[in-house]
Amino acid sequence: MDVASHIDQNPERPLSVTYAVVLIVYSIAAGMLIYAVQAFAARETWSISSSPAVIAAVLVLAIAVSMLLLYFTVQIANGRNWARWLFFVGYVVTLCEAISGLGTTAGDRTIVSVLAISQILAQTLAAALLLQDPSSSWFKTNRERRRRMQGKA
Repeated sequence: MDVASHIDQNPERPLSVTYAVVLIVYSIAAGMLIYAVQAFAARETWSISSSPAVIAAVLVLAIAVSMLLLYFTVQIANGRNWARWLFFVGYVVTLCEAISGLGTTAGDRTIVSVLAISQILAQTLAAALLLQDPSSSWFKTNRERRRRMQGKA
């Protein structure tokens, strides 16, 4: 199959999916900023749990998790329905945790509170956009198209 015929068979991504992907990327970036602010705030107290090695490990783990989330986001943008549902599962799990810890983890760091609230709002909006009919139809069409292409191979 040549590239031109592949492009013709690939339905255009709805704006709802594109906006959802942008919101998810924002949410990942906000999460990274939250981790960085909290890690450096912990450094100021110099408690045992905030030794430089622990702070570095937390930041490395945050980067690794962010890279994994970016991979899933790319899969959503490519029409992979499993990635969309994985986002929903992660969203529900982290939403409960984020809401319960919103007032306690921020302390006197207003920037962390603002970022956390904006992250929750961005994820909620992304979830709503990914559940809209044009989005659901697009994911279904992509799944059926991939199955047809696998059958031809």
